[in-house]
Amino acid sequence: MSHSCSWLSGFPASTGAAAASSFANGGGNSSSSSDDNSANAEAIRKSKRWLEELTADKIPRREFEVSYARSSGPGGQNVNKVSSKATIKLEPAKWADAYWIPTLVRTQLSAQPSADNSGAFTHSHAHSRNGSSSSSSGFSYLTKSGAIVVQSDRTRNREDNLRDCFEKLVAEIRRCVYFEADIKQENVVKWDKIAKKATEKRLEQKKFKSSKKQSRSRHNLD
Repeated sequence: MSHSCSWLSGFPASTGAAAASSFANGGGNSSSSSDDNSANAEAIRKSKRWLEELTADKIPRREFEVSYARSSGPGGQNVNKVSSKATIKLEPAKWADAYWIPTLVRTQLSAQPSADNSGAFTHSHAHSRNGSSSSSSGFSYLTKSGAIVVQSDRTRNREDNLRDCFEKLVAEIRRCVYFEADIKQENVVKWDKIAKKATEKRLEQKKFKSSKKQSRSRHNLD
């Protein structure tokens, strides 16, 4: 599965730091390191679950500025009479400190550049109306100032367009956040068996070569 956004591994740097500290102290901090790793693993599990369960309804709309304008989308002459085009905006400070986003998810999102790499918001980098995302890197709805701006004029109904804005935001968050898949226990067992067989085969080959070498030595002595 490819991910067009740049992303972090999802594992905090403290994991490596804890391991290094444990090694430097001869393993004296192994208990502390184990606790840190367990806490990190739990944080990752919660972040992944949050990401899987995220929907437009779970985003706190009160944090966003909502505005409407006349639409250029479908609807004939009606679009020139009704302000049905919806725009949502989240100020830079609220995006940087979005309390409703788990820390590990927010860490990855904060590392995202704007879609055009210069910070300017352009519609060419936004999601298409069929919901598919572009192949550009960066967060599609991030402006040069660091705000999040999403627009929709997909329908003639302003409420439907407002919901579409939040659905676009959900899709973009999912596109730009990545965590390694959990390793299944059955795969661990399978890999252990493969490794064991490989080790046994290597030892057999080593034993055979040693035996062959000894046989040659005896033959030369005779």
